[in-house]
Amino acid sequence: MENNNEKEEVLFENEFTASVELYKEYVRALSFPKLQYISLFMAIIIGMIAIGSINEALTKGGSVASAILYSLLTVVLIIEIPIQRYRVLKTAIRQEKTMYNGEMGKRNLKFYQDRLESGNGMKIPYSNIPKIRKSKNCIILVANKATGVMVKKDAFIKGSYEDFMQFMHKVTRK
Repeated sequence: MENNNEKEEVLFENEFTASVELYKEYVRALSFPKLQYISLFMAIIIGMIAIGSINEALTKGGSVASAILYSLLTVVLIIEIPIQRYRVLKTAIRQEKTMYNGEMGKRNLKFYQDRLESGNGMKIPYSNIPKIRKSKNCIILVANKATGVMVKKDAFIKGSYEDFMQFMHKVTRK
């Protein structure tokens, strides 16, 4: 039986080996940027309250406990997102190395008219890609809220990054 893929033209092909640096970009791009801003805003507000509480505790005999509590909340809000990113990064790299016998895996992505296919057999129709996120060295095609496909900008062996982005914007309408 003839393979259907032999009839279809590969429009773009991207091939690279994953790295810790790419995974850092991947995790940053998939982290919820709006949540980061909300957390930072809340840290600033609570930090201002903490400063006021400390001032009141030192000058007017106010509650030291509330000053400490507000200070701790400020610190937690500031460091929570980087800690969460680090945990996700560690998990992703561990899974990557488990899948590829202790090494970072080689990626081969082929883009057809209606879908992308990876070398490991994954097929994703473009209609299942609600977002495209960009980072310094890669594009993340977000397949759902927590999963994306890395495409390295300078690793096209067929087609160019610029043409690829025009194509993706057309087929995903993003």
